[in-house]
Amino acid sequence: MARIPCGSNTECQGELKEYLELYEHLHKSIESLNINVEAECDKYPLIECVRNIQDLARKATEILAGLGVDMKETEILENIRKTREESEIGSLASYVFRRIVFRGLRDRVKNLSWSSGKCPVCGLTPIAAIARRTPHGFFSQLRLELHCLCGFSWSYEAFKCPLCGNTSRDKFEVIMINSLKIQRCVLCNHAVAIVDEGPLVSGDLVHVIMSYSMMKLASTEKHGSS
Repeated sequence: MARIPCGSNTECQGELKEYLELYEHLHKSIESLNINVEAECDKYPLIECVRNIQDLARKATEILAGLGVDMKETEILENIRKTREESEIGSLASYVFRRIVFRGLRDRVKNLSWSSGKCPVCGLTPIAAIARRTPHGFFSQLRLELHCLCGFSWSYEAFKCPLCGNTSRDKFEVIMINSLKIQRCVLCNHAVAIVDEGPLVSGDLVHVIMSYSMMKLASTEKHGSS
């Protein structure tokens, strides 16, 4: 997957591969947990219904401690209330906690039909998607499979902003970073990284590629303007 945004740049591939391996390790660690999520209501996002949120935060601290990251439960809960993470540690904490919540609620939402742009589990607006061609009469239709940071995914319109709902194609701009397509809504500036489906593409890791690529793009633009 590192080749998608990096192309033949071996330095970029090596750096991104480390990020991908880290998140893959975290994903496997969370999957191995025995998690019980107590949700007391049926409203969305479900994360707002969780009663034992302190217990889940404690599990997150244990996972993070395995990486040498010392965070208190209160710090983790503060991080998940933010819509954007300002540090790498904050991003890790948000990822781990949200994955734990989804892990515990996965069976509850596995057959959920969802069409909103916001995740029904953790409430975030996704920044990553996989492009798929689906049968549509005699032709095929391009659809996106949005992938939230927490792990929940759902089918979505290819040209509809998940944040503001914009559906005007001329109100989107596209940035290509090798094989990675970043589709940004001009109206609200929300961007989604889109990767074509393939046997080696993992929806659980597309958000890592997006975050890494946007970080590199911002760095390039900063140096270009200085």
